[in-house]
Amino acid sequence: VSYLPASQNYCVSAQYTAKSASMFGYTISVSNKAFEQDKSTKHEASICAAVADKNDPAKLEVAPCFLPKFAAGPYWVVAFNDEEGWALISGGQPTIQGTNGCKNGSGVNGS
Repeated sequence: VSYLPASQNYCVSAQYTAKSASMFGYTISVSNKAFEQDKSTKHEASICAAVADKNDPAKLEVAPCFLPKFAAGPYWVVAFNDEEGWALISGGQPTIQGTNGCKNGSGVNGS
């Protein structure tokens, strides 16, 4: 499943906010926003996340809030600056060697 078509891949952002644990154990609310190339058409979605490994809080499980965590996809926080308020999130572990480091594959979680 491709989650973000190329036509909606402009000015993409997500805000991650701590919340009380849900029925499925999600403890993070995620508000996604993406624009189309014309920059006037906006797409929004709210999903949920949880830390996948308490010993490595950079690894998250992310899914629509109505799905149990076993159906969530892997997301990794690969860089962040708490003071400036930004983070770089990857759909799973980057595993393909690129010219400037590792990268992900096809755009599907875990690829």
